[in-house]
Amino acid sequence: MFGFTAALNYVGEVHDTLGGGIGRQKYGNYVVVDLSGRVFFDQERHHRFDVGVRNLFDEQYATRLGRGRRDLGNTSYLVESLGWPRTVYARYAYSF
Repeated sequence: MFGFTAALNYVGEVHDTLGGGIGRQKYGNYVVVDLSGRVFFDQERHHRFDVGVRNLFDEQYATRLGRGRRDLGNTSYLVESLGWPRTVYARYAYSF
């Protein structure tokens, strides 16, 4: 009638080479932990309630790198696409 999930995602050292004078960049080396639980409210398992937290320890990490350019001049800068911050969620589902 209930369940629990713990997920651990480890990403090792990653390298990317960007143009515009930025060159080779290192990122990665992070661990993200997700926890969730679920409960069914009836024997037929039609009614389900889930609750969880993603990125339990609020790790700040880049999932990929890019290059930005300023409007004035020809200067490039590093842009990091950040992963999810700590996120708490709840969900109800009904199955037929």
